Amino acid sequence: MIRVNVFVEGQTEETFVRELLYGYFQEKNIYLNPILVRTSATGKGGVVSYAKIKPQLHRKCLEDRRAIVTTMFDMYAYSTYF
Repeated sequence: MIRVNVFVEGQTEETFVRELLYGYFQEKNIYLNPILVRTSATGKGGVVSYAKIKPQLHRKCLEDRRAIVTTMFDMYAYSTYF
């Protein structure tokens, strides 16, 4: 079994992973775990910089060293923020 923690930016991406990707990968013995990234104290707003989410990614990597960690973020205004 392969575990993949997928950090997602919002509910749309979380739903996409759960409803469209999960079944396909499960058949291949790959289990996806969508994790809604915390972008602010209220949880509203998108990812504005890697620095804001880096601690969350790092914590998850240390928490489960055998799992793969990846991201699924909306790249709207990509050149503005990164």
